[in-house]
Amino acid sequence: MAACPLPFPRYSFGVSWRFDAVRTPTVMQARDLIVESFGD
Repeated sequence: MAACPLPFPRYSFGVSWRFDAVRTPTVMQARDLIVESFGD
């Protein structure tokens, strides 16, 4: 990864999940990757 060459303000965002999506293994894998990448 590289820093963005242009200054941008920081924005907070949230991610939400539909309860029925947790039944789809592919969606859960994507969720896990996002959590792993951006988690604390």
